[in-house]
Amino acid sequence: MSKSSPLQIAFLDVGHGDTIIISIIEDGIKRAIIIDCNDAIKAKNYILDNEIQVVDYILITHLHQDHYKGINMLIDSLIKNGIEIKNVCWEKDKYLRSDEEQRSKYNMFTKRLYEYHTNSGINYVAKRFDDKEYRRLDNKALNDFKAKIIYPNSFIANYFDDRNVNNTSAVVQIEYKEFKIILPGDLEGEGWYFLKKDFDDLKCNILKMPHHGGYFKGKAHELSTSEVIDNSAPEFAVISTGQNEKYKHPSKETIEYLASKNINILCTEVTDLCDKKRLDKKECIISKLGIKYKGNSASCPCAGNIIFEIDDEIKLVSHNSLILNEVRDNFEDRTCINLQ
Repeated sequence: MSKSSPLQIAFLDVGHGDTIIISIIEDGIKRAIIIDCNDAIKAKNYILDNEIQVVDYILITHLHQDHYKGINMLIDSLIKNGIEIKNVCWEKDKYLRSDEEQRSKYNMFTKRLYEYHTNSGINYVAKRFDDKEYRRLDNKALNDFKAKIIYPNSFIANYFDDRNVNNTSAVVQIEYKEFKIILPGDLEGEGWYFLKKDFDDLKCNILKMPHHGGYFKGKAHELSTSEVIDNSAPEFAVISTGQNEKYKHPSKETIEYLASKNINILCTEVTDLCDKKRLDKKECIISKLGIKYKGNSASCPCAGNIIFEIDDEIKLVSHNSLILNEVRDNFEDRTCINLQ
């Protein structure tokens, strides 16, 4: 098998949305898998700064704008910079837009994506799979590294159809040596129920919290957020979030339950949940983190970009945990615990 380097996984600070980049060096070539893209410029800069040469897969977990809107711009900029893109994995989820304008934007996006497949030679891969023949996203050359879509299979994807596109979110499991990472898009309670029926072992070391840290209550044939946390029992819970007046993620219930389980919580940004005066402290936070920050006027970083390096252990390499704890001490109403 090919030689590999430590695995790196970056949860970029893109506000309310997801942009995740997983990278590893195989035989001297740095390769990546990109899961969702809310901010093409940040994603492109990360790829260029980290000298990634090949993107094996770009995966759109589901077609909500905070997960897909930067994909076409990212593909275009990577091609212009000589980055090879092998596959884009996506499906036109059967989602009823609320008005004709939204449907038009949706169709324009998928049409442009189709053109990249036909004109740029990028392979198309469907995210769903049959039965338990999980969709592999790695290039199968590394013995220690596996990446696969574990949800939804074709039956479940058809079952949800127009009812709730969040529950058609592709769920990715990353395995590296003895470590596991679960990246579930915006999967909600009913989707988690079906996932657990087919994939019983949801234990992981890092969990990207579904739906930006929102809380869903369990009932018959649905798991609650608390049950998801109990079943996965992560060491780190990552929340990719930003101030959003519609959803107000993350939820207080989610943060409190994670804290009660002594799980290390990492949020890309701080919201009104932790401090309604957060913007008054923005410059201080940026200074403590030692970063150049280009968020919008309503955003304030908490951890900012969250980057792990995984080899024989999991290391948070984006920031020293002591600095992140100092940042948290500035917020008045936070309920998260200090990083261990």
